[in-house]
Amino acid sequence: GASGSPSAGASGSPSAGVGVGGASGTAAGGASIPNDVALPIIFVHGFAGSASQYESQALRFIANGYPADRIRAFDHNGDGFDTASFVGGVDAMVDAALKDFGASKVYLVGHSRGTFVSAMYLGEPARAAKIAKYVSLDGVGCAAADTAQVPCIAPNQASLPGQKHVEVATSAEAFVEQF
Repeated sequence: GASGSPSAGASGSPSAGVGVGGASGTAAGGASIPNDVALPIIFVHGFAGSASQYESQALRFIANGYPADRIRAFDHNGDGFDTASFVGGVDAMVDAALKDFGASKVYLVGHSRGTFVSAMYLGEPARAAKIAKYVSLDGVGCAAADTAQVPCIAPNQASLPGQKHVEVATSAEAFVEQF
């Protein structure tokens, strides 16, 4: 929404410490989003994907005033099947972001198989407590977030007509739903 955070109704090996975006984090009009609103964003990609799938969204966040260093992606073995093993890596990245920015929560974004990993993450109350909002991009939806009482949106091919699976993670229309 207008707050600059991933919207929540009306949001392997980690690339630890690496922001996805490369621009400054100041919108064209010079405005930047305050740090208390610009919680860190953690993106978890899907099967055969990579952290780079969120790069176009990161650039859109940055263009709208989001600090580039607060956008991170957990890059795991894109073709492995032991998704439960990725949960610890996501937790380590979340904890690092919380420490690096002195934040109490992060925004979690999963795409495709990354939504399965995110759902497992949200299934543990101590971990779910670290999530301010969750965005499930064309995946398993909001059930785990709802159970954990974490605000959630779930853009998918049905809500974004004409978009293919990866476009739900990368398109301008999907960004609008997240922002």
